[in-house]
Amino acid sequence: MLWNHGGSGDGVEAAYPGHVVSVLTPTSRYSEPFLLRLANDIMSAPLWIAHGKGSFGRQVAAGAEATALRLGVKSVRIGLGESLPSFDPRTRWDLFSAGLFEEDVQTVTRAMDLPCPPRALCAVAAGVRDFSKATGNVEGIFGVGQWFPGYEHTARLASMIHGERSLPRDGCRAG
Repeated sequence: MLWNHGGSGDGVEAAYPGHVVSVLTPTSRYSEPFLLRLANDIMSAPLWIAHGKGSFGRQVAAGAEATALRLGVKSVRIGLGESLPSFDPRTRWDLFSAGLFEEDVQTVTRAMDLPCPPRALCAVAAGVRDFSKATGNVEGIFGVGQWFPGYEHTARLASMIHGERSLPRDGCRAG
């Protein structure tokens, strides 16, 4: 038996089924809490799943895509730097970003700068303490849970800064 606490790639779990105990959540399951929240929202919106260049982002995105399909959430998968939706103000969309820290920062910044930003947004990097410094405004952005030494609160899906906010975030900025 191998006790794995240093990486969470799905390859580690699959290498020796039944013989590996991972402490961390496999990458394919990172999106589950966010997608469960979207699936339970009565005002559904298409989910755009953006992944980074490497295998980490692709594994997280593949898991998000499979979970979205299982939950009945319509999704579109894009790579780093590909076009984000440019809908009219009446159309909602959601975003899940999975890449290296810098890739998530780039994707989230681009999305939030659009005239019609996503109504709900979750980024793997948003769970990292420096994310707010790198992106500026993190109000309402969901993050994949990370553990911080000395932090004594119970982990749960909540947006950063002011706890939970209800979906949807509506509105586009005036052009």
